[in-house]
Amino acid sequence: MWDFLYDFYLREDAARDYILSIENDLCLATAAIEETQLAFTNCKAALFISWQNLNNERFDYRASREELFFERERHKETTELINQIFKKAVRSGEIATG
Repeated sequence: MWDFLYDFYLREDAARDYILSIENDLCLATAAIEETQLAFTNCKAALFISWQNLNNERFDYRASREELFFERERHKETTELINQIFKKAVRSGEIATG
């Protein structure tokens, strides 16, 4: 009979130790999940800020590109006007000397 009680108490101690071990593992897992959730939230916020910055850069790029195209067209027009003026000046010089 004493062997039975002794075995029973051994199994009860082992079960209690196992329960405490599992409770400890649960606490550690809960803490890890909370840390992971915080890291995830921080990453999500950083990603959103990066996305906003990227959109701002795209907007600035488009605006700069449009300005450059506009300036290029004005440059072409100016070059054409200068060429026309030069041709007329050459003709005027030929007529005057001529």
